[in-house]
Amino acid sequence: MTRRNVFIVKKFITKCTFYEIKLFMNKITTYNDFRAYIRDRLKSVYGTDRGHLVQLAQTANIQPSYFSRVMKGEAQLSLEQAALMNSYLHHEEFEEEYFLLLVQYSRSGSEKVRKFTLSQMQALKEKEKSLHIKIGASKNKTDQEVLFQSWSELAVLSCLSIDNLNSPKKIADHLGMSLDGVLDCLSTLIENKCIEFRDEKYCQVIRQFHLPHGFKFLDQYHSSIRLKAVERIQNKKNQEGEMYSSTISISKKDLETIQSLISNTTKEIKKIIKDSKPEVVALFSWDIFELS
Repeated sequence: MTRRNVFIVKKFITKCTFYEIKLFMNKITTYNDFRAYIRDRLKSVYGTDRGHLVQLAQTANIQPSYFSRVMKGEAQLSLEQAALMNSYLHHEEFEEEYFLLLVQYSRSGSEKVRKFTLSQMQALKEKEKSLHIKIGASKNKTDQEVLFQSWSELAVLSCLSIDNLNSPKKIADHLGMSLDGVLDCLSTLIENKCIEFRDEKYCQVIRQFHLPHGFKFLDQYHSSIRLKAVERIQNKKNQEGEMYSSTISISKKDLETIQSLISNTTKEIKKIIKDSKPEVVALFSWDIFELS
């Protein structure tokens, strides 16, 4: 199971012990039409619905021609077909329930059934509101701690400055992360007001962070970068970047001189980064310290 950075609360009402919510810009409870929701969901997760409508149909064992009629309002989905779509749409349990109700609402053949389905949808909306209240009261970690506990959140933020990385799927492929992992990071970034979702795409509000010396969570961020470097070495990917390691004996004065040189070089590197056109995402770190 993939890591969940935020929004984990006890589920008191339904059969599971824990309930997880991920915030999406096309929030499912704002829809009464499953067709509009499907198109918007595919755009928010994959960057476009082009091509993905066919794949979604295949996931649900539906002929593309029939699914085209469904999306035009000329035919209906069965609840069984809708249930098969949940995995491709990357739904959490709450979204799975609501999506089935959207399809049931569209299929309703009488006003009585439509009203009953609407009441079930409203009940789920109220349940979601109560869960958000519990979330706010029960989070153990501060927003900043969640944001800086791993390299991945800021890497996802950096991806959004690159023109062709405009969807969670493309970001996941670029960083070698799972799609669920990227969606978690996007939720964290939205919660911390680092990004927004507008004009059918994710947009940076904050382009980069400067973490000053003494910052409360600086140590854990440094650690996450080093762990990622170790992971690349273990996966034989270190040939793609520059790495240098050495154990030396040196005078204290010369050690201080080297540290000063590296610090000054880092300042020059930052100037290059500031004026550089974003094309790839990279991790940059250095270490030099006395063993004692």
